[in-house]
Amino acid sequence: MPSQSTRREADTSSPASTTSTTTDERFEQARGNGAAAADLSTSPENGLDGALGMAAGTPAKLHVYVDLEAQEISMWNPREAKKNLERGAVGHTWIALEYPDVSQIPDTVHPKHAGYLRQGGKYADSMGFWPGDEGYSTNPLNSYVSGRVKQPDTSHQGREKASQSYDLTHEEVGKVIDYAESKRGAKYSVYGYNCTSFAKESVEAAGKSAPSMSTLGIAMPNAAYEGIKKQQANGTEGTMVDDLDGLDFDALYEERYGNTAGQNPDADPTTQQREDAGHVKRT
Repeated sequence: MPSQSTRREADTSSPASTTSTTTDERFEQARGNGAAAADLSTSPENGLDGALGMAAGTPAKLHVYVDLEAQEISMWNPREAKKNLERGAVGHTWIALEYPDVSQIPDTVHPKHAGYLRQGGKYADSMGFWPGDEGYSTNPLNSYVSGRVKQPDTSHQGREKASQSYDLTHEEVGKVIDYAESKRGAKYSVYGYNCTSFAKESVEAAGKSAPSMSTLGIAMPNAAYEGIKKQQANGTEGTMVDDLDGLDFDALYEERYGNTAGQNPDADPTTQQREDAGHVKRT
């Protein structure tokens, strides 16, 4: 996520703001569903429930992804947390919906999500909650700024340090979509409602149990990482955790956003590279 002063998104594959709802809705319908947007015969609040009804089983998946950019951003160490928040090293938590068999996607899928889902893959319909173009505020007394649901959310894709996946029915997918749509105009606060809050509540909207994602009442990617790690230790299926012991977070951050970005890609390995090196465990 960008800080209020130093970072701006390099990924421009989604609209930069939600200033004009009408314009953005048309844009996302065109990108996300094409001609099928005109065929939507049920209201958005119905999610994926429609004329076809709900098929048996759990044909879809919800993935929660967590990327970290600093060793410490919890309020247990407020000085270190403040330093990392001010430079923008907060990491990110986001979600993605997937139909492993895209033929199972109902024709009544919400138009802003249909095309992404039909692309397939574990990042198919990726979404995250971000501050607006002004970035976030680190002032705890005045932290709420404009916010937006970024779709697709690809800025941290392939760099996740932990993930947890859930099997979903059509109805549960609809509930996640309805929840995400309800947050398109929400306010963002790095201390209140942020990317990790959005991911946690998306899981809960589907009726699933989310891992612990907060420390001292503040939701943060580092806390989400620890929560998924604990779930994996307890034998929960569908988890991925990267063992971060020895990872140089300063080198990682510099490689991504600093003056030497692009000069030492080995300092910022992908999730797949970390897995190939034996640092990743899956259940």
